[in-house]
Amino acid sequence: MKPTSLSSVSGPVKATSIQLGARDGVLAAFGAILADCLAQLRGNASGAAHGDDPEYIHQMRVGLRRLKSALRLFGARLPVPPALPDELDWLAATLGQARDWDVLSGDTVSGLTRQCPGETGLLTLRAATGKIARRQRHEVTRALALPRFASLIQALHGWGEHLREQAAQAAEHDLRQFADKSLRHALSALNRRSEHTANAGQRHRIRIAAKRLRYAVEFFTSLYAPRKVRRFAKEVARLQQTLGELNDAAVAQELLRDLARRKPDLAGSAGFARGALAARAAQQLAQLAPRLRRLRQARAPFAK
Repeated sequence: MKPTSLSSVSGPVKATSIQLGARDGVLAAFGAILADCLAQLRGNASGAAHGDDPEYIHQMRVGLRRLKSALRLFGARLPVPPALPDELDWLAATLGQARDWDVLSGDTVSGLTRQCPGETGLLTLRAATGKIARRQRHEVTRALALPRFASLIQALHGWGEHLREQAAQAAEHDLRQFADKSLRHALSALNRRSEHTANAGQRHRIRIAAKRLRYAVEFFTSLYAPRKVRRFAKEVARLQQTLGELNDAAVAQELLRDLARRKPDLAGSAGFARGALAARAAQQLAQLAPRLRRLRQARAPFAK
C-alpha cells in the first residue's frame, strides 16, 4: 500500500501500546511513536472521509493530538521539518470543528432531547445542529481528498523512514533518563497550572497540560513497572476525563450562543440547552479539586 493512500478499515483504529526497550535511543523511540500515530491517522482516514460514524474523526483527531504532543516532547532532540507544524495545525482545525459539532449534536443536544421530552424546541435544535455537523463532516471529506493531505501523510512517512535510518546509526542509550526528565517536567507543568482553576481559560490550560502528561505516560509506559505506571496513568486519565467534559460544555456554550445569534428562532431552545449544560458543568466542576488532589498524592513511577 502506498503511503499516501487512505486505508480501508473495518472499524475505527485506536492507538496501540508502544513497546520501547531500555537500550533504545531517543530517535528510535520517537520513530516508534511517529509510526503509531501515523497508523492511527491513516487507519481512520477512509472512515472519516466516507463514513457516518463520528468515531473515525475522533480517533483521527486523537492520533493527530498524540503526534503534536510527541513533537513538543521530543522537539529539542530532533530536527522537525519546518512546514510540518503548520500542516498539522491545518488538519487539526478541520477535524476539530467537525468533532465539536458532532459532540454538540450527537451527545449533548440528542441527550437533552431524550432527558426532556416535553421540550419540543430541542427537536428543532437537534435538527439544526445535526445539519451543521453533517456540513462539517463534508468539509473533512473535502480536506482528506486534497493533495495537501496526501502530501502530509507522505511527508510523515518519509520522515519516519529517515529517522529509522538515523536511529540505526546512532549510539545513544539514554531513553530512560530522557523519559524520567520529560515526565517530571510534564507533571510539574500540570501542578503549576492546577493552582488556578477559577475560570474556563485556566481550566483549559490545565486540560492541555493533563493531556500532554497522559500522552507522555502512554508513550513511555513500557519503560516502567506495569503496576505502578497503570495506577498513575489511571489518575491522569480520570483527571483528563473531567477536564474534557468541562471543555466540551464550554465549547457547546459558545456554539449554541453563536447559533442563537445567527438563527433567532432557535434562541429559546439554545438557551434551555445552555442552562442544562451550565448545571451539568457545575457538577463536573465539583469533581475537579478531588481529582487534582488524588493525582498529587499518587506516586509517580518516574519520581526521583
